[in-house]
Amino acid sequence: MLSLAIFSEITVEDKIGSIIDSEMNSEFEDIAIEMSKQALLFSGIEASNLDKLMAITEPYMNNYLMQLKEELKDIYGESFTEEEIDAYYAFIKSNSGQSFMNCLLYTSPSPRDGLLSRMPSSA
Repeated sequence: MLSLAIFSEITVEDKIGSIIDSEMNSEFEDIAIEMSKQALLFSGIEASNLDKLMAITEPYMNNYLMQLKEELKDIYGESFTEEEIDAYYAFIKSNSGQSFMNCLLYTSPSPRDGLLSRMPSSA
């Protein structure tokens, strides 16, 4: 069994923060922004106005993502034992864990695919 003693110098709060940063990395944020763009286009916003609207909403989106991360920290802290957090942190920091996180990111369906698949065939 892998010894988790090497991670004992890091606080549980820091481990949770690192886990969330791994799960909600810049690629995740890019996907969230792309999904917002696609939803706006789907709602009827003209493409020529999309960049202006995204410039206005970008600070709100960044604030939302920061708040989401803070809420996730609370949820992780309340839902998991320290041993579970230690084990997940060790996994995320391992080569296998990094490969797994990349695999999840790149095998998830495109936000655009989800929007298109919900369209009625008569549209």
